[in-house]
Amino acid sequence: MERLLHDQRTILQWAEMLVPSKYLSDERNLRKARLMILFYLTTAIFLIGFAVLYHLIDYRLGVWACIYGAAVVPLLLFVFHRTGSFGITSAVFDINAIVMFSMLIYGTGGINSSIVPWLAIVPASGFVFDGWKRGLMMSIVCFAEIVALYILETGGNHLPQLFNTEHVQLLNLVVQLGLMAYIFMILLIYEISRERTIKQLDALNTDLSQRKREVELQREALSESNVQIANINADLERKVASRTAKLQQAKKELDPFLYEAAHALRR
Repeated sequence: MERLLHDQRTILQWAEMLVPSKYLSDERNLRKARLMILFYLTTAIFLIGFAVLYHLIDYRLGVWACIYGAAVVPLLLFVFHRTGSFGITSAVFDINAIVMFSMLIYGTGGINSSIVPWLAIVPASGFVFDGWKRGLMMSIVCFAEIVALYILETGGNHLPQLFNTEHVQLLNLVVQLGLMAYIFMILLIYEISRERTIKQLDALNTDLSQRKREVELQREALSESNVQIANINADLERKVASRTAKLQQAKKELDPFLYEAAHALRR
């Protein structure tokens, strides 16, 4: 488990190289971009694994569909790195995901295909990376596809099974386990990203606490300086008042002398 966590952290660090530069200083969008990149990379890894599985059960359409889906991921990452647009990148992913899953479902029996639950990934990515409007729209599209498959099935239009049906149980088992593993990987990536975010927030809080303490110390020092300045001002005022009083007293004492001197000079 520790090895897995270490590998995931390594992938997380590597994925940051693909984040658009304009999000490096935006913590919220940086987390969102990192999650989206890891989501696409995880998707590509799973698609390569399923391409191998489909090759083993002689499902050529599935092989090409998975290769197509995995090949789109580098293009998505390039578009996102250049444009920095969550909306455009998410829309391209949704369209290609629906096309790929439609191909897989078509060749594995339609509404009865074990691949149908994987359609939930499309609206889920829309909700996470481009808001509720995109997620709701993709939910409607996926729901409409499921309804269409159901109508075809009830109308007697059975879709073909273009693989070695001797391995149908193996296909169903691996697809279901793969979906569970995929969800687990996404949750693990989210948890690692959350832990990293918490650590960053803790570091920021510690730094803010230190700065707050420094500001308080500076404020205390300023308060002490203000008290000293006030004491100095009060002392100066007392000295000025004392000297002013002495000058007034001297003036009073000099006034009679000046008067007598002036009177003597007149005489």
